[in-house]
Amino acid sequence: VNVTVNAVSPGSGTPGGNVSVSDGEGGACTITLSDGSGTCDITTDTTGTKTISAAYNGDDDFISSSDTETHEVGLASSETTIISDDPDPSAAGENVEFVAQVAAIAPSLGTPDGTVEFREGDATLCSATLAEGLASCTYNGFESGVHSIEAVYLGVSNTYTTSISAITSHTVQSISL
Repeated sequence: VNVTVNAVSPGSGTPGGNVSVSDGEGGACTITLSDGSGTCDITTDTTGTKTISAAYNGDDDFISSSDTETHEVGLASSETTIISDDPDPSAAGENVEFVAQVAAIAPSLGTPDGTVEFREGDATLCSATLAEGLASCTYNGFESGVHSIEAVYLGVSNTYTTSISAITSHTVQSISL
């Protein structure tokens, strides 16, 4: 949040002191003015229209004042990365553990939660719930060949966007008898 407090004519000078800022939902910060302006950060866990209120507390030379503005908060962006498929290569029918990481993309904050699906084309191989930004699950239905796997973070309503990893190739060797 950026604020500027100005003297109103016929007054002159540069206001000092503090400005209290609130989003009406528990987010708040206090700005100590420098040359009549300052900044602070308010974080929120939800999307939608926020009403930001700023109250100048006044100082020895200036009376208090306030202002209110609306601000639209969108979904936080996320990025999904497959960090391992183990073992690779694997044998047909062998358990393969997939691990994906989902992270917020700056300026978004926090650690995403929700579900990640590991897919080959349109088929979901397995899915897992994120814990501290990581999701892992095991799949054992591969036939021999090279498989193109992607991790799909399903996003969370009112919090994080859906994101899809780059495709990872997983090799499955045929079993020799």
